[in-house]
Amino acid sequence: MAIKKIDIKGFTLIELMAVIIILSIIILVAVAPNITGAASKTRQKSYDLKVKMMEDAAILYGQDKYALIVQGATSGTKTKVVTVKDLLDERYLSDEEEKEIGKIGDPRTPGADLNDCQITISIAASTRKVTAVYNLPVKSGC
Repeated sequence: MAIKKIDIKGFTLIELMAVIIILSIIILVAVAPNITGAASKTRQKSYDLKVKMMEDAAILYGQDKYALIVQGATSGTKTKVVTVKDLLDERYLSDEEEKEIGKIGDPRTPGADLNDCQITISIAASTRKVTAVYNLPVKSGC
C-alpha cells in the first residue's frame, strides 16, 4: 500500500505574523496622529470651558459689586482685577468648581495653574455692562 503525499498549499506561521506586523505598523502610522490630535483638542476645549466658567463667575461678581467698583461714576469704564481665590471666597465659584479648575492647566504654558491667574472685570458706568477677561499674568507663569 502506497502512501499518497498530499500537497497542501498555504501560508506559514511566519508569513502570517509578518503580514500582521506590517498591517499593525500601517494602522499605527495612520491612526496615531489622529488620536494625539484629538487629545490636544480635548485639553484645549476643557481649558476654554474652565476659563469661560471663571469669566462668567467674575461677571456675576461685577454685577453684584457694581456700586463698590463704580463708586458713583456716571461715565467711563471702571475695572477691578479678581483672582479665583476671590471668587471662591465670595462663593461665586464652588469648591467642586475649584477642583475642576485645578485639574487642568493652561495648554499654552505647561505647569501653569489656573487658580493663580487673574480676571479683569470691566464695567461701563453709563450702560452698566459688565465684561470679564481672563489674564495671563507674567509673574505667576499663567
